[in-house]
Amino acid sequence: IIVGSGPAGISLALELEGQKISTLIIEAGKNNFSEESQKFYEGEIIGDNYPPLSVTRLRQFGGTSNQWGGWSKPMEDYNLSSWGINNQLSDYKKQTCKILNIKNQFRKSNLDNNFNQIEFQYSKVNFKEKYKQHINKSKYINLILNTQIINFYGQEKLTTHVECVYKKKKYLL
Repeated sequence: IIVGSGPAGISLALELEGQKISTLIIEAGKNNFSEESQKFYEGEIIGDNYPPLSVTRLRQFGGTSNQWGGWSKPMEDYNLSSWGINNQLSDYKKQTCKILNIKNQFRKSNLDNNFNQIEFQYSKVNFKEKYKQHINKSKYINLILNTQIINFYGQEKLTTHVECVYKKKKYLL
């Protein structure tokens, strides 16, 4: 089960499909943008100064790739060190560039010991447009829209089930 049909969710489903593993993508939004669905992102941001989620994320098939500017660059170790994954993402850079249809070329300038400047590449990929037909025809990828996850169940940091609401009925998957 993959929660969300944005770039990360679709990329994961495609990777698992290549290994002949069936997935279910659960998307809270509809196929197209809906003001009604988008209202679920309204709320108070606590902590870092960040724009409202209702304008920075989209609840619809393809997620935020339906509105993003496509600015893409590799993450640096200092961005990831608190997550404990440091340099592990660099192994996926070539594959990520292929998915985003961008060049795997990011010029880097060291401005000082604490700051690097890395060139951005710009992706024009809209995941809904690029992958909708593929997902509809796939034997391994299933997609359900308008379905909200309301609870995760599991133990020892492993999710074993999700509870969702579809057409006003609850389901445990």
